Amino acid sequence: MFKQREQGSAPKPDYLETIIGKDSEFKGTVSSAAGLRIDGRMEGQVLNSGDVIIGDSAEVTADVKGRNVIVSGLIRGNIEAICKIEITPTGRVEGDIKTGVLIVSEGGKFSGKSDMTSDNRTSVAGPAQEAPKA
Repeated sequence: MFKQREQGSAPKPDYLETIIGKDSEFKGTVSSAAGLRIDGRMEGQVLNSGDVIIGDSAEVTADVKGRNVIVSGLIRGNIEAICKIEITPTGRVEGDIKTGVLIVSEGGKFSGKSDMTSDNRTSVAGPAQEAPKA
């Protein structure tokens, strides 16, 4: 079911390594170099150099940093993405965002300030890549 990484190998930034399930609650800081998906409740901070996916059942009260951030649930907090932030039709963001590319789908809700600067695209994570589907 889950692929095991070879010992000593670095995770690929687009590899989904951590999942906080629908019936789970987490308080604290999540830090990862690989992908993260949240479907449950979370409070704290997300520091991720990979992609972050907020599922449609998620309720996140946290500041979120990642390469690409896809929001289908609720985030109360600020989001910073190196490449892209996408708010899907079921997504809600209550906080400020900073990214190179912002996509808000019809039905998606965003309440806050946006800072779209091209210098977010330069990082150790490399050039912009296509975000995974939620």
